[in-house]
Amino acid sequence: MKIAIDIDEVLVPFTDPFLKFNGISCEGHEEEKNIIEIIEKDPKKGYERLQKFHRSKAGKSIPPLKDSQQAIATLNSKHELIAITSRADNLKEETEGWVKEHFPNQITKLYFSNKEKTKAQICEELQINVLIEDQLRYAFEASKKKIQVILFDADKKYWWNQIEELPKNIHRVHSWKAVINKIEELNAKI
Repeated sequence: MKIAIDIDEVLVPFTDPFLKFNGISCEGHEEEKNIIEIIEKDPKKGYERLQKFHRSKAGKSIPPLKDSQQAIATLNSKHELIAITSRADNLKEETEGWVKEHFPNQITKLYFSNKEKTKAQICEELQINVLIEDQLRYAFEASKKKIQVILFDADKKYWWNQIEELPKNIHRVHSWKAVINKIEELNAKI
């Protein structure tokens, strides 16, 4: 199978380190869906702070999420893996460096979604079978294109992707072990 993997909050923790970098506690923000709005009311200033974080030592030195490296190695032995991120294009160097450092020779290509091309469109063009994603918006867009989506919710802590009902082709998981199990189940159906 061809599997596309998001980066932030799927391969690397983002929300907690980003908020800490900006001197903000995660507590009390469980209703917020957009992390930028938590730190800055002006979106332009918020994105500037986001860029600053990703270029900082703190942003570059975040270790991968628990069990992600072992899971990616396992998946890489049976499937073609690519990464798709909604990070800004001007963070390409930092993003590629982080992926190469932590997942060497396992993720074959890195794509940046933007205003011209969504994650769902990239998945459709590349004939991706499964997207592993943490954001509801991108999960629903891919779902509408008939792509199987694994909605990653590490340890049931991702308040931004909570919703009562999901389409049948969006599957919520809480760990990388569950990701592997779900991919094996989906692969058996193809």
